[in-house]
Amino acid sequence: IAAESDAADLDFLHTPPRDETTRHYNLRTTFARAYAMLTEDDQRLFRQLSVFRGGFDLAAAERIAKASVARLAMLLDRSLLKVSAAGRWDWHPLLQRYAAETLALHPAEAHALHQRHSAYYLTFLQTQQRLWWGEEKIGQAIAEIDIEIENVQAAWDWAVAQRDVQALAQSLEKLSLYYYLKGSFRRGEEMCADAVRRLLPPPIEEDETTDEALTALVARLKAEQARFLTRQARYEQAIEKGQEAAALARAAHDRYAEAGAHLAWGHALRQQGAYSAAHAPLEHTLALTQALLSENIPEDLAKATLRLRAESHRTLAAVFWKESRYTEAQDHLRRAEEIDRQIGDLLGAGWTHNNLGLVLENMGHHDLAIGHYRRALELFQKTHDRWGESFALGNLGYIHCRVGRYEQARQYYRRDLRICREIGDRRGQSWTLDNLSLLAYRQGRYADARQYGQQALQFAQEIQDLSLEGHIWIQLGRALTRTGHLAEAADAYRKAFTLQRRLGCDPLVMEALAGLVQVALAQGDAAGALAQAEDILTYLDSHELDRTTDQMGIYLSCYRALQANDDPRADPLLERAGQLLAAQAARIGDVALRRSFLEQVGSHRDLIAECGGDIFQRPPISPSNPPATLAVQPHRQDR
Repeated sequence: IAAESDAADLDFLHTPPRDETTRHYNLRTTFARAYAMLTEDDQRLFRQLSVFRGGFDLAAAERIAKASVARLAMLLDRSLLKVSAAGRWDWHPLLQRYAAETLALHPAEAHALHQRHSAYYLTFLQTQQRLWWGEEKIGQAIAEIDIEIENVQAAWDWAVAQRDVQALAQSLEKLSLYYYLKGSFRRGEEMCADAVRRLLPPPIEEDETTDEALTALVARLKAEQARFLTRQARYEQAIEKGQEAAALARAAHDRYAEAGAHLAWGHALRQQGAYSAAHAPLEHTLALTQALLSENIPEDLAKATLRLRAESHRTLAAVFWKESRYTEAQDHLRRAEEIDRQIGDLLGAGWTHNNLGLVLENMGHHDLAIGHYRRALELFQKTHDRWGESFALGNLGYIHCRVGRYEQARQYYRRDLRICREIGDRRGQSWTLDNLSLLAYRQGRYADARQYGQQALQFAQEIQDLSLEGHIWIQLGRALTRTGHLAEAADAYRKAFTLQRRLGCDPLVMEALAGLVQVALAQGDAAGALAQAEDILTYLDSHELDRTTDQMGIYLSCYRALQANDDPRADPLLERAGQLLAAQAARIGDVALRRSFLEQVGSHRDLIAECGGDIFQRPPISPSNPPATLAVQPHRQDR
């Protein structure tokens, strides 16, 4: 008797009856007749099965609705249920709705049933979480939750409606982690926002107080919401939620919740580019976790606290990396690595290896960096961390592009872009398209470089990521210069200059200026080129070109501007650039990788030609004045 229509209204087939026979066309009447033919116990089972969402298995039906195989088979025989080959029971949505309506007529029974359903599936979720620390069982756990996610979501919603603080507190991090691993950042953020709205309505009286446990839960919900917002590049909102979470956690005297809130706050600041401001909340997280660990706390809480501590070390390392303080970055990553190993956190270990790769790459140790990126990719794949997998692929693509291995870079980027599209990561798509633009530019495919850059720009502007937009304008300027659109190229470089100056990223300001130098030279304006280059030369008197995508290209632009004006500073600048490139190449232990770095990258090849063919025969830079580290900007970066 199950209807074939998916309409939600049970009366959608109802027509005014002309005689007794036509009443059978009313589905509600048909369902009611079938229901009336059941025994009282079977009627109770039929309506109680309506609590399930997306189907159920025998164990759940036995525990929640006190069902048995025989009684389920009876409903199956009457076409009121269906069962899959895997033993999963389900029914038509209209039957489920009718059963739910009959259940609503028994409010006490319905309340107890929903309570059992919520407890069962939230316990199921918590049990699955224990598998996520192992290697092979992580995928199994995710697959099992995938099957039951509609029931889990319904269980969570019921717990929120009942203000079941304990059940929600025990389930929050597990459900958040599931949504993170699935790349469902918006769904995770909406879940947290909805729970906060329903749990903590505005107080009616000014002096009304809230239970500390509830306040602590809301603090943790806001902290998780901040994390999901950061993953969507919504940094201002993430910072606001992180600050609110920290204040609530302090009011609740919950140091674990406070540590998590400060971590979420600091991470949002770091991703926004506010590196100086990120130090305080991250250092506070370390202090809070240290204080907690010095006490006699339960094992599960100690493990969770250590995980927060490791993530704080990783995030601080990312801040130090951005500040070119590589020794301090490595120190924090070593501490994170020790904790990862201590608690068996493979998820965290993937990010530790990823961030170690970033630091080593900036220090010029490309072969070592590639090893860490590959290890990160392996761990992300084992733990089904798709967001992490896309980061590792992006970083592997970037470093291969950086050393001139363009075909390998293209393969990594395509895999990265596919994942970003699948999980709806618009910021990741923008970064990867920008990387593909750089790759096409280095391969001489300038029209493709422009097209990729324009696609990347659209995403960056949609999510209002100014740092990313500034990067893309530089790359678009390069492509436009090469295709002869000099006025448009100059405009792109000026936009990049304005954005990077506003963000306080001086090295990228210099890269934008170098683009304007190239445009002026292409227009035959030697004096204009030199005027733009003077600011870069002044900067180089006391700084190096860290955080740039083509360090040697900037040196070459300035050299050519000086040369075009017969400026005596040209040769010393060329000498400095050649020595710097030689020092960078010497750090690459792999001979084939070093050769590719020198011979396949266009600006490196051009610089060597300008230097007379062999930069290694030039006098080395004095140890008292060592060369700058290799300045790169891996475009997916860290978490």
